[in-house]
Amino acid sequence: MSNDLLQALKKGGHATQTRHWKGLLPGLTSGGTSPRRLLNLAWLAFRSCFGLLLGSKNRVVIVRSTPPLLHLPVATICRWRGIRCVFWLMDYHPVIEQRMWGHKAWLSPFLRWLDRWDRRELSSFSDVVVLDQAMAVLVTTRNPSANVIIHPTWGNLRHESVNLKPEAENLNADSTPPKVSGLKFHPSPPSSSASPSSDSDSSPAITFAYLGNFGQGHGWATLSACIRETSRLRRVRLLCIGVPAAAEPAFAALALETGANLELHPRMDFAPAAALLQERSASWGCVAMKAELAGCLSPSKFSGYLAAGVPLLYAGPPQTNAWQVCVKFGGGVALDDSAKPEEITNAAKRLAEESIRLNAVAGVSRAREHFDSFNGTTLAQLLTQR
Repeated sequence: MSNDLLQALKKGGHATQTRHWKGLLPGLTSGGTSPRRLLNLAWLAFRSCFGLLLGSKNRVVIVRSTPPLLHLPVATICRWRGIRCVFWLMDYHPVIEQRMWGHKAWLSPFLRWLDRWDRRELSSFSDVVVLDQAMAVLVTTRNPSANVIIHPTWGNLRHESVNLKPEAENLNADSTPPKVSGLKFHPSPPSSSASPSSDSDSSPAITFAYLGNFGQGHGWATLSACIRETSRLRRVRLLCIGVPAAAEPAFAALALETGANLELHPRMDFAPAAALLQERSASWGCVAMKAELAGCLSPSKFSGYLAAGVPLLYAGPPQTNAWQVCVKFGGGVALDDSAKPEEITNAAKRLAEESIRLNAVAGVSRAREHFDSFNGTTLAQLLTQR
């Protein structure tokens, strides 16, 4: 997305020269404190801060919230030097840390200091680009003088040639998947907890897909409870693409409990992932987010599901983009992260009903039309018109 925005700014004549400061080592990580992630943070902090202090040609700086906390020193230096600075907010550090670990006595003074620094700098940005309405509410609550622009993330499927199957061919075939590089396939024995009726047992299996990272911000209890309840009504399968190794045991345990086949794929580019979702006839694409982090992040995996025409099963707070797909466009089933047992049971009945899934597929088409209207060019236009 950074490259898309930079190219749009140059094509629009708004930037004759651009510099893109990024990590020393390429590739994405699943978060945490891996050596590569820490090295990239140190490199970017050094290069960007010294570049801003010593450089003379910077007129506008766009800083993303990745790596964590980089926006704070960048904002301070830009304010000192009178440089216009735009904050592109992805995952909201240090608010995430404050909400998750603010109760720890040994850490709370440092987190409170970061929190005050962030609140102060929000008004120094010329614009704060957020991903959804929930993030906009959080930013304006923290600093009412912040200038907020809502612009969702976008995928690059429209730029690639991918033959996606039409919905008529997107059947829930339960055949053994073909060999794929990096694939782990675990057929699980029937579980005593999963006891679908004889009528439903002859129906095609429901395939729940999970795409992308699964970390501390993604709630598991409600999502797994929905899949567990659905397995009592219909046979289920689990398809995971790009989940970190640390999260695989949770999916394996759910597969064992529900009698589902578990298929694990390594991380892959956007277009192949969307194509694989259709190839495996994914029924529902799972998105999970802890309610305590409302406004702090906006899971972007929904765009992969939209690209493949897969409706969503969302467990998390309202006003996120995934919530909008389900509620505003009718493209899925949405639950609160702390849903009650009866709500989970009702959701499972909807997930097991094919007519409801087909209606949700139509909602996915409406949602995709909306979110496909956002890209690097539209973000460049929003920034430059101000």
